[in-house]
Amino acid sequence: MELQGKYKEMEELRRQEETRQQKLVKAREELAIAELELQNLPSYVPPKDELVSIHMSLIVLFTSLCNSFKIASSQEILC
Repeated sequence: MELQGKYKEMEELRRQEETRQQKLVKAREELAIAELELQNLPSYVPPKDELVSIHMSLIVLFTSLCNSFKIASSQEILC
């Protein structure tokens, strides 16, 4: 009886090890696929032209806003 219990325990451990090995193989395959996808991604190029354009627009808007305040302030003083 005790021997049968040990045999069943060994079989269960063997099945657990096989399952663990299968999961490990699958994880390695998924990692290889992910690494390949990562290598195939295009290099990141920051949108410098777009950022410069936005920056210039902000400068124009800010300057316009400042000029509007100056005009409003000078008109109040004159009144």
